Amino acid sequence: MMNETFIESAQKLTAPERREIMARLLAEQATEEFGTVWKSVRFDEKLRVIAYAAEQEKFVADLRELLRNSALIRIENQSDGTCEIYGKERTFYATLSEKRGFVALLSSWLPNEPPREIFLTETS
Repeated sequence: MMNETFIESAQKLTAPERREIMARLLAEQATEEFGTVWKSVRFDEKLRVIAYAAEQEKFVADLRELLRNSALIRIENQSDGTCEIYGKERTFYATLSEKRGFVALLSSWLPNEPPREIFLTETS
């Protein structure tokens, strides 16, 4: 009964509000079942953010501001630091190094648009 009420209430929320709730619920469940794959991060003024793709450069300032104010992230790969960073209006896919205060923005998408696969190529 409680789940039905929760689902009905959640359907009335905006897409960003639903994402925020789901991120928090999934974080608790994932921590219990798989260990910590979600965490909150906050960088200081020394944070450096770069974009690997030209079309992502317009989102660098938004991502930097989000990470300076605290953000919820889902760690995708512990070894290389790739993660999804959840903002109010956009999800960012990035590589981050907390120790160095460095974030490389790989891709991003709106809540109602699925992510697209990207390929990084080496230039000589």
